[in-house]
Amino acid sequence: MKFYTNKASYKNKDSVLLLIEAASNIKNAQLTVYQLNEIIIRKEIIITSGLTEINLGQFTDNLSGYYATLKIENNLFTTAFSIDSDEKIIRYGFLCDFEKSSFNSDIKWMNLMNLNYIQFYDWSYTHHQFISEENEYKDMMGKKNNLKVIMDKILECKKCGMRPMAYGPVYAADKTFYETHKESAYYSHEKEPLTFIKIFYLMNIGLDCSWYQNIISQYKKSIDKIGFSGIHMDTYGYPKRALDSKGKIRDLEKDFPIFVDKVSKEIPHIPLIFNNVGAWPLGKIMDCKQKAIYIEVWPPFETYYHLRQLIEKASLSGKPIILAAYIAAFRCDRPNALYSALFATFCINTLGATHLFLGEEGCVITQGYYCDYEKLNNLELANIKTYQDFFVFYQQLLFNPKLKDITMTHCGGDNQEYVIRGNYSLTCESEKISVIIRSDGKTHLIILENLENNNNKWNKGKIEPKISSQLTFEIQVFKKIESVYSAIPNSKNFLPSKLDFIRKKGPHSDLICFKTPKFKVGTIIWFKEK
Repeated sequence: MKFYTNKASYKNKDSVLLLIEAASNIKNAQLTVYQLNEIIIRKEIIITSGLTEINLGQFTDNLSGYYATLKIENNLFTTAFSIDSDEKIIRYGFLCDFEKSSFNSDIKWMNLMNLNYIQFYDWSYTHHQFISEENEYKDMMGKKNNLKVIMDKILECKKCGMRPMAYGPVYAADKTFYETHKESAYYSHEKEPLTFIKIFYLMNIGLDCSWYQNIISQYKKSIDKIGFSGIHMDTYGYPKRALDSKGKIRDLEKDFPIFVDKVSKEIPHIPLIFNNVGAWPLGKIMDCKQKAIYIEVWPPFETYYHLRQLIEKASLSGKPIILAAYIAAFRCDRPNALYSALFATFCINTLGATHLFLGEEGCVITQGYYCDYEKLNNLELANIKTYQDFFVFYQQLLFNPKLKDITMTHCGGDNQEYVIRGNYSLTCESEKISVIIRSDGKTHLIILENLENNNNKWNKGKIEPKISSQLTFEIQVFKKIESVYSAIPNSKNFLPSKLDFIRKKGPHSDLICFKTPKFKVGTIIWFKEK
């Protein structure tokens, strides 16, 4: 039996539909819908053979996550759904196979993963002429595409509450364009054009070059003629400075923000997502008119602490944050790939960002060229689905922008606000439990990740973690605390559990004291002062 929603994400004006595919009629199935620790719907339902639709109606929240369970005798089926009226959370997926129809099984799978923005990677004919004059064509890397297949997938994405994004590279054209537009290329000091794998000629994005007008024209056609709902502005990360055709030094860190804002004016109301390759030029571009902050993570950003630093910096923009952090272990260390993915995605999502690594039908990106994806096995699929649902269900906590990272200013050293005892690290060290603390002064969120028998490199393989040791917390509080909750995403039933705690007098305030639960990969703990 299958139990899922009809959309990857909903706005508060949408009706939420739960879909049940069953081989026979079933009586007395119990449906329960949770919002954090509260039951908001519980009722008996009748399931008919084939497809059953359960209309939950509209939800008034602007941003909230829900968890639905369907109990049939001793079997429990689960799913999660997101209400996100303003697209504050972008769960990015990818498509790149456009030769033949998949009958949209790929989009249905991404719907199960709650992916609400879909990048149509390498859909275009060339980088300077996106739309082919023929229905069937090859892209610049020789991959076969079919324009009708692409347009069908765009329509299906929209039907599933997903925003189809046109991959629109800004950085390069092919040789035919270069030969007739040499004034728009970048050059070395030896006056040779800068190229990538001898196929892509790197182009000058200055507004005084013909490349700019060409790329704007291609973006507009992608939206008006093909039906895309946004543009993914891909870059290469190189060069950062180069010579133009007249020998003048071009500083791309200055040119890119001007370029992005100009594109935004030319195609207003269309979401733009710009690729900060290796987090560059993040500081200069994050205030530009774009929908989200997208960072493609490469060395030297190698540890979980580096991911944390990137997210903290990007959060200053007030925009949704996406880390494109590709899990290489699925390609080169398969036995240790699953936990590599789970640790990375837990780290990213619990800090209020999302993780681009999923797409197609049950696939993961392992390197910069998405078409070299790897297929997930059933065990990997089940675990990753559990984590995706966990992040959706707890999104009002995890993606609350008011909960700032206060770890280094409130814990450790002379700081007495949070006192911890046990095998822990505040900087994501190997062979310790990583501790991150987020708070707005009222809500306290503690994020623990178990690296006690693993390394702290986000893109290295991870052996199956042993069950964690326990930490002891003493936390200063000044108001009433009703309950301390924890949740662990390592099983289907990841509902909140209450932790036992005591309240005692401290030297400056009351303290609440508790032991953390034992867990495998990660857990979150939270409480509110009232």
